[in-house]
Amino acid sequence: MKAGENLTTVRGIVIPVDWDDSGNAISVAISSHDENEYHVNEDEKGKQLLALTQEEVEVSGVVREKEDKRLISVKEYSVIKDAGSRGDLLEQKSMVPEI
Repeated sequence: MKAGENLTTVRGIVIPVDWDDSGNAISVAISSHDENEYHVNEDEKGKQLLALTQEEVEVSGVVREKEDKRLISVKEYSVIKDAGSRGDLLEQKSMVPEI
């Protein structure tokens, strides 16, 4: 990390944003819970996230803005296995009787 760069942590779902001619994802982004999208740089760590499409992750890295897009250079990441946090909340809301 260069001097002056701050590490940012983002939590969200890995989504495909670009595909090859065969329909395989070749580029991903993190869609965060606050509806921001962070395009993942296609370096070694970033390419590892291709295998985690549709998984919830927490990513730490350096965020830059380029051409109205947020780009994140991933320094480390972890898969969030606590699927109950958002899913259970949505299920609970759907069970509330309408008045």
